[in-house]
Order: sequence, then C-alpha cells, then structure tokens
Amino acid sequence: CYGVRHNSSTFSCVETTDQGLTWNTKYTFDLDTIDNDITGVHKAFILDTTHWYFISSHRNKSFFLTENAGKSFRTVTLTSDVSQDDMLMINKNIGFFCTYYYLSIIDDNWQTWDSLKFEDYRSFRSVVQKSDSIIQFLCYSYSDKYGEFVDGVVELNLETMEYKRYFEIAPQTEGNPNENHSFNRFYYYYNSKLGFLGNTAELHDGVDYDNDIIFRTSDGGKTWEEVLNYYEEPNWGIQNMEMRDELYGIVVGGIGQIYETFDGGKTWERFREREYFPHFVMDVEFAGSKAIISSMPRGMFHFVQDDEDTLSVHSELYNIRVEHRGNNLFVFSEIYPLEIYIYNLSGVRVSEHNITNDTNVPLFGLKSGAYIYEIRNSGSTIKTGKFFMIN
Repeated sequence: CYGVRHNSSTFSCVETTDQGLTWNTKYTFDLDTIDNDITGVHKAFILDTTHWYFISSHRNKSFFLTENAGKSFRTVTLTSDVSQDDMLMINKNIGFFCTYYYLSIIDDNWQTWDSLKFEDYRSFRSVVQKSDSIIQFLCYSYSDKYGEFVDGVVELNLETMEYKRYFEIAPQTEGNPNENHSFNRFYYYYNSKLGFLGNTAELHDGVDYDNDIIFRTSDGGKTWEEVLNYYEEPNWGIQNMEMRDELYGIVVGGIGQIYETFDGGKTWERFREREYFPHFVMDVEFAGSKAIISSMPRGMFHFVQDDEDTLSVHSELYNIRVEHRGNNLFVFSEIYPLEIYIYNLSGVRVSEHNITNDTNVPLFGLKSGAYIYEIRNSGSTIKTGKFFMIN
C-alpha cells in the first residue's frame, strides 16, 4: 500500500495484488476533513489489512490512523515536539514513534502514550525490534570517544527502560570538519545477523551534495564494515533499502541513485540508468520477488531484473487520460510538462507536441488509419495507446 498525492489536501492508498503490475485505488481521503494540523503525508506504516498509520509532514504535531481499512480515521496529536520521522508497530496495541527529541511508546493503540526524552540524544528514527525486550533506533548524540556529536544507534531495554549507545559512526574528516557532518538515513536488518546502516555525509566544501555511505554487519551488530562510499553530483543521499533474500538487495535515494547487491551487501553496483529519475528516489519494497521503487514526484516504477536491468512506470498513478475527438487528442494529467509523439503503424513519427496543461493536441493533416501515441515525462515513456483517424 502506497500513498499517492493528488493535490494539496487529497491522498490515496493504492493496492497491488499482482506484484506491482497493476494498481487499484484502495481509499481516497481528504486531509482537511481529518485535522487542520495535518497538511501532508510523510510516511505510512501498514500493520495489517485494517490497521494503517499515516505520519504527517514534518512540522506537524499530528498523525492519523485507521483501524477499519480506511472506513474511518482517528487523529493523534503529540505534545512532545513537531518533527515526525518514523514509527514501528509490533501489533495494534504496542508501538513506538520517533520525533526529533522524543521516543513515544504506547501499549493501547495510541489511546495514551509516554514520551521519553533521552539526555543529550536527539533526532530519533528507524526503529528496529531486536528481541521481545530490546529495540534499537538511530539517533544523534555526543560521543566521548570522538569529543563531538555523531550519529549512531541507541539500544533500549523495554523491561528496565535502560538505554546505551550501541554503535557510533566516526565523524568524517575530509574537507572542513567544523562545517561538514554526517547523519543516518536508515537502519535495517534482514535477519538477526545481517544488517545495514545507511549514512549520508557532506564532505565537499562549498558543495551542497552528499556521499552515499553504507555500513554492513554480519554478526548482529557486534562489528560493522563500510561497504560503500560514493559521491557524484548532484546527489542528496541514500534514503531506504530492502533485501529480497540473503544475497540480493536494493538501496535507493538521492537524485536517481539506485544500488544493487548480489552478494549479501558485501559489494554494491550502481544502476546504470540514473537519468531515468530526475527527482528523489524515496523507497523500495519487494512484492514477492519483484522490486517496486517509488520516487517523488514521478510515481512508482517496476524494477525488472534481466540482462539489461530496466524500469517501467506505473502511469495509472498519474491518472493520465487521453480522449480522441475528431481532429484532436485531449490529454488530461496530474503531472506536467509532458511530450507526446504520434507514429503511424510503420513506426514513422508523424507529429510531436509539448504539453504544459490539460490541452488538446491537433491532428490536422493525418490520413485515415491507425496511429500510436507515446507520452513522455522528462524523456521517460509513461503511457502509450492507439487511436483511429477517419476522414
């Protein structure tokens, strides 16, 4: 289930049951009718088929949830702080919510909650359950070892409520260490032994771009090894990852950054068609063996693993509609600009137009017969179809 933004106040959940080949709208909701404090959706946590949790955009104090698959929603307004980052629901009653200064813990499905503030710790995110009584999460705190604030992992014992620094990342030293900093993007475990930590570092003076850094553990976090440190302009850091099995996985992020591993994360290969994504690549999930990649604002893509590694776009998520009326094609879309190319059945291009809003494409001069149209966005094909001219 993914959230798809239609305009400033309307979002939809869309569902796939065939590994991402087709998508159906599960539910559409108007944020204005839920809570005036919620202006957008930052993340969604899908616990099961009926319990969905939607984290609102940064700088909002509320998030909302449904316990009946979208038939109704309930708003939870936090009083701790207003920067929401991540959540983990173990079941419908027990869960954790990360904000900048607090970790909120509930045991009654958000009827009440306790917000814990850890001294000298902040920027909590990416909660991982290590056992029934142990959770770990990313944070930013002061390191006695390095004498400055660094990123790392904190471990919390839920039985004793004692916490400790579990793993910390050495500060980056290239460039100007007083201005450069690093911060964690994701903390992920495939199983009890194999885990990864994604980090972004600003290492280049006067350049607002980041290195992509991945750390790997194969012993449950006892030791960590840096397995990727890559930089290319423009880039704004990795965001998320997912492993399909113990060998194959994908990391996404930045402006068109996609990495694959075929050896359990020991090495990473960069996907060759970066120009396919001129925007942020936000998330990756496996539907069975198939990888689905979402980007902002381009939509969702089906990652096809073959000899050529290709990506196919789910154009139905843009609600692109084409109507043929006489000597015009009318194109309606939720994204612009678009390019439309028209071909005869021999593959010869007979017309092309740029589209910047809902408009008609003139077809004057085309002979009677069948034609193919191709619609592109930023050079990528997102919809094709056929129409017939009768003169």
